[in-house]
Amino acid sequence: MRPELAGPGAGQADERRYDLDWLRVSAFLLLIFYHVGMFFVPWDWHLKNPRTAGPSLEIPMFLVSRWRLPLLFVVSGAAVHFALRKRSRTEFVRERFSRLLVPLIFSMLVVVPPQVYYERVAEGAAYTSFLAFLPDAFAGGAYPRGNISWHHLWFVAYVFVYALLALPLFHALRSDRGRAVVGRFAAWCQRRPSTLFLFALPILASEIALRPAWPATHNLVADWANFVTYLILFVYGYVLYSDERFGAAIERRRRAALMLGIAASASLVTIARTGHSPDETAYDFASLAWIAANALDAGFWLVALMGYARRYLNVRSTTIRYANEAVYPFYILHQTVIIAIAYHLIDWDVAIPLKFAVIATGTFVVTTALYLAIRTNDVTRVLFGMKRRAAAARASATRPPAIQATTMRPSPARARPSRAPETRVVGPTATG
Repeated sequence: MRPELAGPGAGQADERRYDLDWLRVSAFLLLIFYHVGMFFVPWDWHLKNPRTAGPSLEIPMFLVSRWRLPLLFVVSGAAVHFALRKRSRTEFVRERFSRLLVPLIFSMLVVVPPQVYYERVAEGAAYTSFLAFLPDAFAGGAYPRGNISWHHLWFVAYVFVYALLALPLFHALRSDRGRAVVGRFAAWCQRRPSTLFLFALPILASEIALRPAWPATHNLVADWANFVTYLILFVYGYVLYSDERFGAAIERRRRAALMLGIAASASLVTIARTGHSPDETAYDFASLAWIAANALDAGFWLVALMGYARRYLNVRSTTIRYANEAVYPFYILHQTVIIAIAYHLIDWDVAIPLKFAVIATGTFVVTTALYLAIRTNDVTRVLFGMKRRAAAARASATRPPAIQATTMRPSPARARPSRAPETRVVGPTATG
């Protein structure tokens, strides 16, 4: 991804945004541990360990669940900004189909069914093997009543729809008039960085209006709270990385956002642990206040994470180059591997930390082996959303050589792009 500086007085920089790469890779790496954790906490998920881990695992997962998905949608929106700099709209749409829709369909046909199989067997279905399950793999309609599902890949479906839905808006923002509008707001944020928190207002409105009536389903057609909130965040990612001055403002407010995020998280945990967290399905004051507090907590953490990443992680390295290529196949595969391993360890009566470590380590080993096989063939690369080998080699050849992080550390006076606030609320769902 290469940045574009928009607005009055802004120029262009021919530099890849490595802080975005680091945020993306880190968020997906965290997701693997998060999904392993879902096996051990009492929240709804596909398989459950006989014993739960308690607060030692539940509290960190509760806190991470506030901002992990919002961060990924902001990063995805930013990626669209950089992609449109190098592609026509037709080329962009064609690439979205090949990089998002093709892997999604393939995964629904091949990668996800083993997850459904293990879940059905754990529920008591009499299948003697996965082969015996195959005739019913797509029976009964949509999950959870039926077996057709995208499970954790709902994220890919949403990003695909958002990319097409928001394309006319992005085209308008790339016009001279659109750049001028964004530039004026960016200049305002540069003069008064605290105005960044105004980005939270549309998200607060979305959450308060929609969350009680539309709890998370991740099914795209009856998930309006998530759909609208994440679409706003996706657009924010595009806008905030289209002008350098937004990034400068975010970097300047990173410490304040961190302090506010810590305070908000501590308050949420205290309320949740005392059993007084309101029901999110009601339109009463307590429920709406809880929803708003969760949204603000996510916004504070997003500004903090983006600000610190911009300040310290916009550095080239061989590690991030390889990880950036591997992260999408890892994401597609990881939950199937987790569920397969966890199913066979359900009755293993050992300490939870040991079982967690075994499942996590096994997931990384198996997924790495699968990725190394996938990357050697152009057909499998396309099915898992990767560039063909020749295209990947050309892209790698055009990048500057890796240098040490210490030589790329930005000075406090300089600016770099980033993004904005956002939200999410309460307990994760089985498809999250």
